[in-house]
Amino acid sequence: MNEYRRTSTTLSLLNYHFVFCPRYRRKIFLQADVEQRFKELVHEGCEELQIVIVALECDKDHTHMFLNALPSLSPADMMLDFTLDTENRECDNKSVHNRGVQHDEKVRQGIQTSNRSTHPRRREIGGAGSPGNGAS
Repeated sequence: MNEYRRTSTTLSLLNYHFVFCPRYRRKIFLQADVEQRFKELVHEGCEELQIVIVALECDKDHTHMFLNALPSLSPADMMLDFTLDTENRECDNKSVHNRGVQHDEKVRQGIQTSNRSTHPRRREIGGAGSPGNGAS
C-alpha cells in the first residue's frame, strides 16, 4: 500500500513490519483454526485502531504483519493496545481460563500469589541485609 493517509492536519505514509513469535516459539500456526482465529483478532483490533493491514502471513512458529498506521500511534503503543485488546477478546470468548481467573481473584482479594514467602522475621527488620534496620 503506497497511498498517503490524510487527516485534517497531516499527510502520512507510515508502514510498519512486525514479527510475533509465540512463547517458546511453539508451532501453534500449524493448526488451521488457530491461524484463522488469530487473523480474525488481528482484523478486529486493526479496525478499532484505524490501522490498515497491508499483509498478514503466518508461518508455523511466527507471524509477519505489515501495517499502515496514522502518526498519532507509536509502534510501541500500537502493539501494546493491540496485544492487550486481542488477549482480552480471546479471554472473553473462552470459558476456560481457570488459572488466570483464579490468579486475578487472588490478587483482588489480596492473597499472596508468588512463591516468595514473607517471613515474619524479614518484616520485623525491614528486609534481610538492609543497613540500619536492626539486622546484626
